[in-house]
Amino acid sequence: MKFLDPLDVRHVDEDTWFLLKELRCIPDTGPQITVPATTISDFGSIPRWLWFIFSPFSAAARGYWLHDWLYQEQYFTDELSPVEAKLKCDRLLLESFVALELAPWRRDALYRGLRLGRQSRFDAYSIA
Repeated sequence: MKFLDPLDVRHVDEDTWFLLKELRCIPDTGPQITVPATTISDFGSIPRWLWFIFSPFSAAARGYWLHDWLYQEQYFTDELSPVEAKLKCDRLLLESFVALELAPWRRDALYRGLRLGRQSRFDAYSIA
């Protein structure tokens, strides 16, 4: 994966950030994905008590934005089942972690935490 843009955001409130300019990336397998300006995110839903280890404002931030938007948009659900679509979104996050050169222990821990705890978030967006 290659990110084509820097992350340009504005803080809105305690847990909400606003994307000021679009964020584009090209996955290793697939066409370009564009996260539109005005998208909101909480920088990865990382509990505050873990920020000293897994800062949401780290090199992984662009991956968090991509992943949050993929979930919000229920990306891939037109072509895949919801379970398969979620897995594809999650794999793109892992791909972004590799591209953003996160240490292997960090990307593996973040990815495992995501796989354990994010099904409810994906499901919530499908209901909205």
